[in-house]
Amino acid sequence: MCQFSYMTAFQSYLASAKIKKVLNRRPGEEGFSLIELVVVVAVLAVLAAVAIPNFTALTDDARLNSAKQTLVNQYKECEYNSARTGVADHTEVSGTANAVISGVTFAGDAIEEADTGAGCAGAATAAITVGSDICTLQLLYNTGVKSSTSSGDGATAGTWPSTFADCL
Repeated sequence: MCQFSYMTAFQSYLASAKIKKVLNRRPGEEGFSLIELVVVVAVLAVLAAVAIPNFTALTDDARLNSAKQTLVNQYKECEYNSARTGVADHTEVSGTANAVISGVTFAGDAIEEADTGAGCAGAATAAITVGSDICTLQLLYNTGVKSSTSSGDGATAGTWPSTFADCL
């Protein structure tokens, strides 16, 4: 008959290398050192320094694309209403709740009185302001011609920039 001894099992458990290492550890040897924590904080600071400018560029590009989309939607509305009713009109920017875009100022035919048909006869503009930089988009509602100007020198007449940085 086989006899099991709890003492021999316990002694073999205590004799294992892993258990000896744990039992021989002195107080204060667990946890992270100050150097390890400083390195982690430094790595996180570098990551934040890289990520924050990229995030602000994304918000500037989103603002630009929203302004472009608003002008194009009004132009399409002019064309559609002209073909359907014979009177070219559109919904004015100031009258729509979802057309409020932070940092964008609409002018010209974008805010022209919509029900008279006059809002589809000329130029609509959207000025996107970021700090001291201004990128102004223009869309001629009577011809569909796009152009842009900026406070910098990067804007090209006859085109719309694909990013805010391209406009400057």
